[in-house]
Amino acid sequence: MSVVMTTQYREVLRLLLGSILVLGVPADLPPCEEPFIYFPGVGCMTDPLIPHPMNYTQAIEYCQSIGGYLLEPSTDEIQGFIFDNLFGSVEYDYWLSLRRNGSEFIWDHSQQPLSFDAWGVDEPNLNQDCAMASVEHSFFWATSQCDVERGVICNAPERLGLCSGPKWTFVEQLDQCFLWDTDSMSWENAVDFCKSQGDRVHLVEILNSKKNEILKEALSNDPIAYSKGSFWMGLNDREREGQYIWENSGLEASFFDWSENQPAGDAQDCTVMYYGGNFQWYDSDCPSFFYPLCEEDAE
Repeated sequence: MSVVMTTQYREVLRLLLGSILVLGVPADLPPCEEPFIYFPGVGCMTDPLIPHPMNYTQAIEYCQSIGGYLLEPSTDEIQGFIFDNLFGSVEYDYWLSLRRNGSEFIWDHSQQPLSFDAWGVDEPNLNQDCAMASVEHSFFWATSQCDVERGVICNAPERLGLCSGPKWTFVEQLDQCFLWDTDSMSWENAVDFCKSQGDRVHLVEILNSKKNEILKEALSNDPIAYSKGSFWMGLNDREREGQYIWENSGLEASFFDWSENQPAGDAQDCTVMYYGGNFQWYDSDCPSFFYPLCEEDAE
């Protein structure tokens, strides 16, 4: 198989890369960490002109090894932009991070069911377990056996290089990095865990409604965060009942986003952002197990 790049494709790629500065990303602050390239409106991905042919399992492992994940065109906008504008001149099938689970296909990276699909004619074939963007189907999706070699494109979070590692998430509206892809643990262990991640890292502190709403939206929209559920914050009243203090800064809280009938009890001295309450705040027993929500302060 071969990869063909036309003059039209080169022009599209040039315009895309040139538009980084139009979007206000400083030239000395790349939004992606190498080997990823930033495509406005799409995000960070590896060069589609270098197909890296390998089987599905190898493709998953390769993307993980460079801090990314196999391509997930999970919206109509991404599907249309990538395949209509970029891949029309590339004569190669590319793996999607999409695998059969019983009678349905789910995204392998986010472990979410399809809320959008772009299957080609007579697809999917439930006798095959993996999926690809198919040349034969004009880069609509088709199923495939998993052990054949196809091209690989990896996605990665934008501005990966600004955070401490691939599991961190950069929230652009706050210009800050957060870690929520962790194991569950008690509140005290969560405090220690966050501090172990770096000198400027601690359990999240939410001092105003703007930060609160941005974080709630980020958690709701991130498949990994939403699948985990509830997250420890630094807020607690362990020293004096009803006097809520942020653990890292020692500041007394003046802003709250308690859910209805919260806080609930004298014995519940620690606080979580609870997914069942749209990530509003609930008090909880400190030995209970939830996921740490760590944040890294700016230098």
